[in-house]
Amino acid sequence: MGYPGSTRVERGHDSRESRSRWNGSCGPARISWAPLRIVDLPRVSLSNDPCGGSKRKMMSQEHKASYPLATANGHGRSDAEAATSFSDEELRRQKRKKWILYIIAFVIFQTAVIALFSMTVMKFRTPKFRIQSATFNHNFQTSNSPFNLTIGVKNTNFGPYKFDNTTILFYHQNGALAGSAAVRKSKANFRSTKKLDDVAVDLVMPDSGILPLTAKAEMKGKVTIMFMFKKKKSTKLDCSMEVNTNTKALQNVKCK
Repeated sequence: MGYPGSTRVERGHDSRESRSRWNGSCGPARISWAPLRIVDLPRVSLSNDPCGGSKRKMMSQEHKASYPLATANGHGRSDAEAATSFSDEELRRQKRKKWILYIIAFVIFQTAVIALFSMTVMKFRTPKFRIQSATFNHNFQTSNSPFNLTIGVKNTNFGPYKFDNTTILFYHQNGALAGSAAVRKSKANFRSTKKLDDVAVDLVMPDSGILPLTAKAEMKGKVTIMFMFKKKKSTKLDCSMEVNTNTKALQNVKCK
């Protein structure tokens, strides 16, 4: 068998012998027994050789088998996958930490808001009931109602305070009943002071001088917060004062 670009020896060509050639297969050609002669074979490109591609493929595979890639054993790929997996797990862990911190902060904030709301808005406070001033009539010495009081009901709640009719009793220093005054029911709005003018006092006054008096009363009512939370609240009046008939003034008013 010959190679491209070389010479070979063939036997003579006759009718009984067949020419040596490539028969399309990759096996050796059959050579007939004829007289020998030297024949120059033409140069044939390996690309036209039907078996050249197979040989090159086999050589390439042998070369690859002799020098395997670094990643053929899987270590390089495993390291990269492990690094990627670790990075993803770290990101998820950081996100979980952030969400936990957000939830804790939200719970603390809500607790603080609820506590503040309970201690301020939702807290029921006792209103204050006080005598502020008095206005004397011209004929106070002979009248059964010598002067009128100005009463103040201070409501510090975040809701209105509705109070009932209330009677104020006046006492002398010895504890004897001196007179009374009637306060009609009304309403003090949230965080405001309700002034009640012209509260007539039924009291017998002396001709002249200073009349020391003590006023006591208990006002009952109900506080409503946010239109649905209601609670009964009562407030007491306990004031000491002096009525000066000479100057027609109410002086030294002190309330507890």
